[in-house]
Amino acid sequence: MKLAKFILFKIVSKMYRVILFFGIPSFETPFSPLNIHILPKGHNTSKSKETYDKYYLNNGEWNQDVELFNLITDLSKEFNSKPSLLDMGCGLGDLCFNLENTELFSKITGIDISSVSIKKANEFKKSHKSSSSFFTSGIDKTNFSKSSFSIITSIGAHEHLKKPDFSEIKRLLPNDGICIMVLPACGPFHPNRGNWVQKGVQSEWWYSRKDWEKFMLRDGLRNSTKEYKNIIENYITGKKKRWTFILKPI
Repeated sequence: MKLAKFILFKIVSKMYRVILFFGIPSFETPFSPLNIHILPKGHNTSKSKETYDKYYLNNGEWNQDVELFNLITDLSKEFNSKPSLLDMGCGLGDLCFNLENTELFSKITGIDISSVSIKKANEFKKSHKSSSSFFTSGIDKTNFSKSSFSIITSIGAHEHLKKPDFSEIKRLLPNDGICIMVLPACGPFHPNRGNWVQKGVQSEWWYSRKDWEKFMLRDGLRNSTKEYKNIIENYITGKKKRWTFILKPI
């Protein structure tokens, strides 16, 4: 009897440690917590440009998520005329080039903090004979005019800012514009929730979906994902469903 209680205690203890580390299983984790460490809130991200420049000097694309390609093209058909599109954190421009080939957009622009990636994107632009435009720029402040783009995409970009900030998206979208955004949304009970987490060479904020929505509302954007539920379910499943936001200006 004592042995059985001891074994049960060990099993429960181990399960508790697993839940404490990974979060309650029913609440998803954005990425595997292996090989990460927590950095202080407000950690200086000034080296992020150098990080990405160094990466793009030695490698190709930053594994940009192009699974959203069909979702973006379907959403572009919601407009009465061809929409303009801005890809924030465009990397080498793969998503821009692929979207341009659909001929569904009036103009496509990509921006990235890495001058190296933008230089390479403009080189690829020549070989692709592309009309897309690429500029070195942060995503929290740009030189574009107000209401410049019908659609803005941010695929794994905004979580890397020094603090959550969506105000530039609000400024650049017209009233009928939309933003397709992917963010790492962890479960509400995950131990890393609200932390600035470093994974490999990247650093990012981990928040729950509700947390992100509060920041978006603060900056004048509402989560309109439910309005496009039928479209999203054609393409997005599993955890990415939790991470995908379709935003509209308030």
